[in-house]
Amino acid sequence: MEKALFSKRITCLDCKGGHIAKKQRNKRIYICGRNHNYKTCRRNKVFQDYLIELLSMRYNDIVSPEDLSSKVEYIEANEEKIVIYVIDNGKPIISMNDFAQF
Repeated sequence: MEKALFSKRITCLDCKGGHIAKKQRNKRIYICGRNHNYKTCRRNKVFQDYLIELLSMRYNDIVSPEDLSSKVEYIEANEEKIVIYVIDNGKPIISMNDFAQF
């Protein structure tokens, strides 16, 4: 099973709570902790593979998922939007539906 590379670095855009790592069909996902614990927010599922794919598009010379995750300061996410704030560049990676900005 994949290691949870982004634990404690993903915040829900809807409720500002933290996401927790879970396993779904042998894939690592992150869901809103407030949904998981209290059902007071939406699930706001984020796939770890998709986060790695977005980071790979910016850092095409880095191949290790662990090295890619070390570039992340924090992430804000919900079902419609993912914003990845990286350590070494002031511009965040933004993904919305079928659009991504690097």
